[in-house]
This record gives sequence, C-alpha cells and structure tokens, in this order.
Amino acid sequence: MKSSSKGATKTDDCDTLTKDSVNSYSEGFDAAEKRSSHSTSVGTKKGRPGKKRGARSVGRYPFLTKAKEYVEGRLLADTTREREKRNIRMLNRMVLELKEQGMIDETNPAKFTKKEVMAIEEAMRLSGRKGSTIEKYRGIIEGVCTYHGNGIYEELKKKGVQFSMRTSNEVRSLSSEELEEIQDAAIGIRRWTGEVCRFLVAILPYSGLRPTELMLANLKDLNLDKMYIKVKNPKGKGKYGRERKAAILPQARPAIVAYLKARKAYLEMNGYDESAEPLVPTARGRSGPHTYCSQSFRRCLGIIKSRLPGDFEQFSLKTFRATYLQIILKDHPELLEDVSYSMGHSSTVTTQRYYRRIEEDKTVERIHNAFARPLSEQAGAKNPLIDKKFEVTGYA
Repeated sequence: MKSSSKGATKTDDCDTLTKDSVNSYSEGFDAAEKRSSHSTSVGTKKGRPGKKRGARSVGRYPFLTKAKEYVEGRLLADTTREREKRNIRMLNRMVLELKEQGMIDETNPAKFTKKEVMAIEEAMRLSGRKGSTIEKYRGIIEGVCTYHGNGIYEELKKKGVQFSMRTSNEVRSLSSEELEEIQDAAIGIRRWTGEVCRFLVAILPYSGLRPTELMLANLKDLNLDKMYIKVKNPKGKGKYGRERKAAILPQARPAIVAYLKARKAYLEMNGYDESAEPLVPTARGRSGPHTYCSQSFRRCLGIIKSRLPGDFEQFSLKTFRATYLQIILKDHPELLEDVSYSMGHSSTVTTQRYYRRIEEDKTVERIHNAFARPLSEQAGAKNPLIDKKFEVTGYA
C-alpha cells in the first residue's frame, strides 16, 4: 500500500479508474499535488518542458479513447460489448492510417468534419467491404460522434449526402458433400481443441444454433434423450429474444456422445468434475472451468479451414445455421413453422425470407444440374427420331 502526503491511499486491487483519476494516473498518482506545491521562484527544479494534459485530454489515440467511452456508456450484453470493442480497435487503426496518409486532419470523433467522414467512407468502399459491413461500421462511428455531441452525420444526411447502403446478400449453405468434407477435416485435430472442433461441426449444422448461443450454453441445457438444447441466452435477450428449445437432428447424436465422453476426461484430467456448468468449457488461465470464448471458436474454425483444399468455397460459423434450415425445409417444407421456432426467428416471414436467400444461392447450381442430365431426360427435349422426318426449310 502506497500513501500520498495527503493521506490518500492506493490499493493494488483497484480495477477501475474514475474520470477524476485518469489525469493523475497519466502523469503520476500525486501529480496534481506536486503541481500545486511547486514554487515558481528561481532555484526551484522545473518539471519536464511541454504542455501538460488537461483533465479532458484524450491522449495519443483520440478515436480509441472516445469510442471506448461510447461503448462503456451504453447498456450492452457482454458478448455485444466484446464485439464492439474489437470493431473500434479495427476502426482506430483505419483512422490512424488515414491520418498518416494525410487523408484526414482530425482523429478525434468529437471534431470530425465532412472531410473525415467522407474519407473514412471512401476507405471502407475501396477496401472491398460489403455494403452491410460498411453500414455497420458507419453506425459505430456515427454513434461515437453523436455520443460526444458531434452531429456531422445527421447534418450530411439532411444535405443529401449518399452513403453505402445494405443490400440483400445471398446466404451460403453447405451441400451434404461440403459438410462431410468439413467434418472429415476436423477428425485429425488433436487434444481438447480437436474435440471442440469436431463438436462444432456436428452440433451447429444439426441444431441451427447461433455460435454465441452455443458458447453460452450450459451442460444442463442439453437433453440428449429428447435431442434438443434449451437456449437461455438468445440473440436480443431482454429485448426481443426469447428462450426456446432448439431441436437437434439425429445425425448429430454419435458426435455429441463422443464429445461428452471427451469432455468428462478433459475436466477430470484438470481436476474438475464433469458436472461443470459450461457445455463447452476450458480449464486454462483461471480458477475453475469457464466458457470457451468467441475468439477460441474462430480459432477452431481457422484450424479446420487450414486442413481443407485451397479452392474450398469460403464459409463461416453462421453458414452452419443456414445449412440446418436447408436440410429441413428442402425435404420437409411443411415444418416451416416448427423450424422457425427452433431457430428463434420472430416469425415465419423471417424464416421464409432467410430460406429464399439460401435458395437464390442455389439457383445456378439447380440450372446446371438440370442440364447435366442426358438430353432425352430434359424437359422439353425433342425426339431425334421425329426430327429426322423433317428437313430444314430455312424459315424460322
């Protein structure tokens, strides 16, 4: 424990800083006291030359500082907050690069002008990002600006400035051959990471869960007898999301049984009981098993992709969710209402729209498959014996 001359104390277990203490930590814990007690008379030792930061200083990275204040000032779920922090770190790097290139004059979002806004918009367009991605990142930057009293985005919209807009994107789903190839690629991965990889590529395409819903699931949420998993942390929890039971297709049973056996061995090897809460646990880094994080899920996906052919079409963890919908509705369209509930959609309209986008992705494939059949089997094909009875006349 360290005490200042005023009797104030600073403990080692202090985890948070108040706004009033930020400047003290940036210059030294008792910097304010030193400034007030120093004399300006000749012979007094002067501090470092240069202008000292004021209480409202944003440091070397104004955008990052202001964006963090914006995120911390909002009521967000933990997973959403983690995702927002990743996004603002990426946006901060982009803003700094634009500053270095001379494309913008200001990195403090509270002082952004039309020049900064349009330079950032153009940079995101030139990077090849989709309209939906640009719209998402712009929403974050606009939120940061507005939070700190800068209404530049609203002002530009009123003046008719056009921004990149979201378009209806195709939704990729996996064919049965692609899914089998992915599951085979996960077989040779070793240790606990391998067990999680194999579980992911089995449970996700056969349950329709969102990756975050699986990440936050507990062991007791899984009912292997009735083959469903209770989703207690749905998307939009506390707002529009609702708890539900997600049906697990029977194809996943062998992989789930194998995973639960490996899970028990993993926990016992680390000195824990198999009844530990997280369905997908990790025993690394903390006292007691805790939930596998989203970054670890992405790492598992990266390992699987590295074991696939280089020309394998890109996919994400969300692709498995679309695959679940495709597997069911392709042969059982009468289950639309049931699958809509199982996936946590707000209505069957959402499910139909989602399925339509999957079907659009398969349009070219279906046309090619139709004409890959022998000519005699194709609809509208003429009988060559009939054609022989007629001669070409030259008339259309």
